[in-house]
Amino acid sequence: MYDFIMAGSGCAGMSLAYSLIQSSLKDKKILMIDKDLKQQNDRTWCFWTNESTYFDEIIYKTWEKICFQSPKYSSLIQLHPYQYKMIRGVDFYKFCKDQLLAMPNVHFIQGEIQSMQSVNQAAEIVVDGQPFQGKWIFNSLPPSFGQKKQGYHYFKQHFKGWIIETPNKVFDPTAATFMDFRIEQEKEVRFFYILPFSETKALIEFTLFSEELLEPESYTYHLENYIREYMQITQYQIIEEEFGIIPMVDRPLKVRESDYILNIGTAGGMTKASSGYTFLNIQRQVQAIIQSLEKNKHPFYAEKSQNRFRLYDSMLLNVMAYRRYETRNIFANLFRRHPVDRAFRFLDEKSALWEDILIISQMPPLPFLSALGSIIWQRLYIEAYFLLPKKILR
Repeated sequence: MYDFIMAGSGCAGMSLAYSLIQSSLKDKKILMIDKDLKQQNDRTWCFWTNESTYFDEIIYKTWEKICFQSPKYSSLIQLHPYQYKMIRGVDFYKFCKDQLLAMPNVHFIQGEIQSMQSVNQAAEIVVDGQPFQGKWIFNSLPPSFGQKKQGYHYFKQHFKGWIIETPNKVFDPTAATFMDFRIEQEKEVRFFYILPFSETKALIEFTLFSEELLEPESYTYHLENYIREYMQITQYQIIEEEFGIIPMVDRPLKVRESDYILNIGTAGGMTKASSGYTFLNIQRQVQAIIQSLEKNKHPFYAEKSQNRFRLYDSMLLNVMAYRRYETRNIFANLFRRHPVDRAFRFLDEKSALWEDILIISQMPPLPFLSALGSIIWQRLYIEAYFLLPKKILR
């Protein structure tokens, strides 16, 4: 019988387990389950922050400046008081796993998770046919959205990146290209970002927000074209490659799955629907869970109301879905008209209401008013039509 079972040992599962052994709960029995050994650099996490984290010692690179580029606005932006930081997946997994393996009360199992449920005032998970019991299960397996629900938006953020090395000094290692929207949008949201590690080495990533994935060779074509045409680089060597998919969905996801199962990470709604940023949201959720466990003896923390930010996300996704306005111009507007600390507070859901009003009032009104009307119509009227008794509707 375990105290805590992590169903998935990616960013959310590892973050929670690592934070648990740093807390007053460090002696509790923990089981980590994943089908993957987490020995590859399968992803990178980037985030802006003006605060310290548990993982500062494995920060791979920090930038004090970001470059934003679009046809209508381009700028090199000083980030103070923020910094833009990057953590490599392989470094994160090794750091957490080394700390966890040093604890005699933490165990790892590699296998396929087949089911989990609350049973008899506890939780049970089945791995390759073998059941394990725990007081609590923390589930971070990728959510299955099933049938699309009327009034909500379902996009994928998908990306392919190469770490390349060049024979000549071509990169500015002091500035990360946050978004380069100069490429053709193809009726989607498409941009590149560049994370330079040195004057000769950088991660070049092609990113899209769309409903469908591209053919594999298309990502390669766009990477090659961008490096050649926009960066004017003809000689380079590909050192590493990564590919990923992040759901951008404004449909509410349950944090409390059942009496003894709690969803964490993307499964628990920690991926911001309009941008895909997840890492710091996971860290905030982890701390809320631990505080609740220590104070209340259960992990079900009081969720802070973020209804207005959920609405902003939905409005942006609706603008994207119906192509009401080019998304790249929305981001250009944000960074052109507002100081970076205000823009980041807004994107980080930490802005004051007056700041939200100021930012939204300086966006083109028609696309967002149309989006708001569409959301209200679909979510309220259509749902009411199908849910209310027909005699009330007549």
